[in-house]
Amino acid sequence: MNPDSMAAPRERVGLLLGGLAVLFWSTTASLIVLGCSRMPVWPYVSLSALIACATQLTIHRTRKGPWRICFLLPRRLWVGGILPFVAYGLMYPLALVLAALPAERLAVNLLNYLWPVLTVVFSLLWVPGIRVSARLILAIVLAVPGLILANVSSVSAVLRGEGSGAWPFVLGGTIAVLWAVYSSLLARWRSWAHAYSTAPMGFALVSLFAGIIALVQGQWAWPIGSQWFVVVLNGLFPWGLGYLLWEKALHRAHAGMLGVFAATIPVTSTLLLCLVQRHRPSATTLTAAAVMVAAVLLTIRRRDGSSSPAAGERID
Repeated sequence: MNPDSMAAPRERVGLLLGGLAVLFWSTTASLIVLGCSRMPVWPYVSLSALIACATQLTIHRTRKGPWRICFLLPRRLWVGGILPFVAYGLMYPLALVLAALPAERLAVNLLNYLWPVLTVVFSLLWVPGIRVSARLILAIVLAVPGLILANVSSVSAVLRGEGSGAWPFVLGGTIAVLWAVYSSLLARWRSWAHAYSTAPMGFALVSLFAGIIALVQGQWAWPIGSQWFVVVLNGLFPWGLGYLLWEKALHRAHAGMLGVFAATIPVTSTLLLCLVQRHRPSATTLTAAAVMVAAVLLTIRRRDGSSSPAAGERID
C-alpha cells in the first residue's frame, strides 16, 4: 500500500483531534468567569483541577500506561515543568477574577496569549537549533502593539484610579512568561521528557493548593445545582481532554498545521468571553486579538514548513 495513502487519513484524524483541543481551550476563560461568578474562585479551581487529573489518569490507565510516568518524575521536570504548570493553573483564574470589568478580563485573557511568542524567545536561549529570524522579530513587533491595543483602555482606567488596579495585568503577564518557560524547557528536554506526563501531577497539585487556600481563607463552598455543570465542564474538557487530544494530534499531524489552529484561540476565546459577559467587543479589542493571532502565526510557520516549539510544546 502507498505510504502517502496511509498517511493522509492519519493526518486528517490528527487535524480533527487538534481542532477539538483548540475548541476546548477556547472555552477556558469563559468557563472560569462563568463559574467564578457563582462560587469562590479557589473551590472552583480545586474541583475543576481534580476532575481534570482524574480524567487524565483514567484515560492513561485505560491505555495501560504505567503510573510511574505520571508520579515518579525527574527532578528537572519538577522544577521546570511542575512548578510553572502549578503557578499558571493558580494565577490564570485569579487574574480573570481580579479583573472586575469585562474589558479588563478581555485584556488579561489576550495578555496571556503572549506565551507562544515568548516560548520562541526563550527557546533561543536554551534550545539547540533555534535561531533568530526575521519572522520572529516581526512577530515580536506585532505582539507588542497587540498588547497595547488590548490594554490601553484598561491601563488608562488604572492610571485614573478606576477599575481593578494593576494586579490582574501583572498576573496576566506573569502567566504568559510561566507557560513560555514550561513550553520552552519541554522543547529543550523533548528527547527524554516525552516519556513522562506532567499534566496529571500538575493538576493534582493545583487542586491541592487551591483547596488549601480556600480552607485557610474560609472560602470553601461546594457547587450547587448548575454550578456543578460548569465545574465538571471545565475540568473535563479544556483542562482534562484538551491536553490529551493535543498530545494525540501531535503524534499524527504536522505541528505547524496544528499551530495554525492554535493561533485562532485569542479570537475565539475573546468572542466567547464577550458572549458570556454579554459585552460587545470594541473594534480595538478585536483588532488586538487579530494582531496577536498574526504574531503567533509568525512564530509557528516557517518557510521550510517546520514548526517552532511554541506550536508543538503546548502540552507535555
